Amino acid sequence: MAKGKSYVGARKDFYGTITILKDGSEVFDKCGRCVYIRKVLLIHETNEIFYELEYEFNGYTMTETLPRADLRKNVLLTYASKGMDALEHTVHTLLKYLQNQEKKVPVTIGHKHVGFDTAIAEDGEYYVFKGHEGVGFVSEYRGGLDIEPRGEIEEYQIFIKEYITGTALELSVAVGLAGLLVGFVGAEIECDNLFVHLFGDSSSGKTTFAVVAVGMGSRPVFKGHTLMRRYSGTENALMGLLVGNTGLPVCFDEAKSAKIRDFSSFIYSVESGVEKLRLDKDASLKSTGEYHTSIISTGEFSLSDGAEHATGKEIRLQQFGNIKWTNGAQQSEEIKKFFRSNYALPCVLLAQYLLEIGADEAVECFEKNRKIFLKHSKVQDAFSERLSIKYGVILATVELANKALGFDLSYDLILDMLVQNEIETADSRDLAQVAFDYIIGQCNVYRAYFSRVYPNDKSGSTTKDSHKDVWGIIETLKQAKDIDGKLCYEIIYVDTDIMKELLQKGKFKDVDVIIKKWKERNLLEHEADRNYIRRKTSSKATAKSKLYGLRVFGEPNSNEEPNPNKPQKMLERTNLLDILQDDEDD
Repeated sequence: MAKGKSYVGARKDFYGTITILKDGSEVFDKCGRCVYIRKVLLIHETNEIFYELEYEFNGYTMTETLPRADLRKNVLLTYASKGMDALEHTVHTLLKYLQNQEKKVPVTIGHKHVGFDTAIAEDGEYYVFKGHEGVGFVSEYRGGLDIEPRGEIEEYQIFIKEYITGTALELSVAVGLAGLLVGFVGAEIECDNLFVHLFGDSSSGKTTFAVVAVGMGSRPVFKGHTLMRRYSGTENALMGLLVGNTGLPVCFDEAKSAKIRDFSSFIYSVESGVEKLRLDKDASLKSTGEYHTSIISTGEFSLSDGAEHATGKEIRLQQFGNIKWTNGAQQSEEIKKFFRSNYALPCVLLAQYLLEIGADEAVECFEKNRKIFLKHSKVQDAFSERLSIKYGVILATVELANKALGFDLSYDLILDMLVQNEIETADSRDLAQVAFDYIIGQCNVYRAYFSRVYPNDKSGSTTKDSHKDVWGIIETLKQAKDIDGKLCYEIIYVDTDIMKELLQKGKFKDVDVIIKKWKERNLLEHEADRNYIRRKTSSKATAKSKLYGLRVFGEPNSNEEPNPNKPQKMLERTNLLDILQDDEDD
């Protein structure tokens, strides 16, 4: 350095300006205690740079993490309140001192997301796994989740064999680990997420199931920074827990505590793997995060009960109801005790195995197991192929976990559970039939709102007008009609507008699609080229109304006339019904 020149440096743990005099000596103008850059951190997902700083204050060693973007005078001055010698007359020198250090500190790679991702090498992209440490690349976790592996794999093997093997809880191990397969090859197999909801009595072991599943990848407790949360948080908070996760299982517990009014949107959002669109303070769209993993939900009721009826909802959400997951309180307590001190390791080891075999072999394993499920399935409908993707992921995970982790999970037991669950939930997948049964039930509850037509030996029929607002006509046939081999003994004609109201009240969203399906299945009495039939709804009616004619099959319970004096449940009156009543009075 030329004589008479000055530069910023440090002497004896103080930073300041060093001036070289003409005689070669130096003068040190001390500014403050040194602030050292101990680490320069490059975040893999965003390419942001952070400094990990260390300095002394009155005998205490202080540490701070500073974004490189905050390497500015006004920001550094705020750290004076934390003991840093960043004062008005020294801050410019401190800025230069930190810049000089940056050149000498090696860069460390860090990640804030968890699960599978890609990294870039000279020959292109390759898969890596982001856990507490990077697998496939050198990186360290810089997020807040408690995902550091605990325990030895032999301990897991022994414990699972003693407390889980041979019980329904084997499914919890598979569901927890299945998030890895979704995160690794979900795009290739068209599986965005595996969303599993358990419902039933509070003592059935649902939360224990969740502890085992989440414990495969992280610390399975509700306190602290974990992937287990109560439903009591806001929907945005719950969704925020998922973003940036491509492999580690997540749990939302106790649906009854949820602040979510309608689970329909929540189910679609969770299963889609994309965060909801939101606006920032400038009314611009925020960038949305993604996630691809397994999500376990628990509650005393089916999530479908709190959601709209819509096509495909039952395929997006796999529900297991009223299953006794544990043998009692002792087994449950032993499981929770084990996973309090042993967690996260199985996901790390299975991730290593998946990276070793590669995506192609993982997809091949999935396809084989998806076909096995289809072969054993007892239900064949329009949703079978889509459902086989979800269950194929679980079965493939059983095979992979047994190979990679030495677990002795029973493939046949889990396959039988999935096949049986499909049988038990098949009816709810047929949206048109569910809607038809719902409407027939509603019409039976509110029969007082319908005019009645009965068979009469002399005149052919007898009509009795409704003593309430007229919704339509219930006609009991003199002779049952054979429709596709089934006997129709009654036709319920419902005003088209009333029908749409009833379906909407029942949370059926795709009204036109449902009615079209009814017609295709010969459930409707209708005019040619129409879904409806035109007919007068009472003897007082002056004009014909458009009515959907619902064919009721089976054997009639009774042809007796209803008692007008018998109390019947009343619906809240609507504007439409008021109009109908006014027309009748005219």
